[in-house]
Amino acid sequence: TLLEVDPRKRDMKKLVQRYFRNMTEGCGLSHCCSDFCRQFNGDPNGAAAEAIKRARKAGPNGCVWLCNPEKNRSITRWLAESDDLMRSCGWEVPWRVKALENTRVGGESGWSRRALEWLEIHMPR
Repeated sequence: TLLEVDPRKRDMKKLVQRYFRNMTEGCGLSHCCSDFCRQFNGDPNGAAAEAIKRARKAGPNGCVWLCNPEKNRSITRWLAESDDLMRSCGWEVPWRVKALENTRVGGESGWSRRALEWLEIHMPR
């Protein structure tokens, strides 16, 4: 087929698929800060049209609007280490990171308190 012959079209198809998956399923992190993550949850037609549009705009080598789970993880670790409330809770950093990953959503406020509540429920002392 044409996709097998032309590597640019094959790469573009993969990029469209990545955008579609990112916009419908998300990156897998409950605390992802990206506005584009799960943007089209429940609207596959809208997600498909937007995925094609973004892939064309970014080009075959671009991942401009994709979530970066590693970046989100490093932000979460930084929050677990630097937030005063999180530091004073007495839990070790890996547990604080896990709590943040399970409770933090986008730019909502109160995330450190929710993370501490999660620790108290799921990790009794």
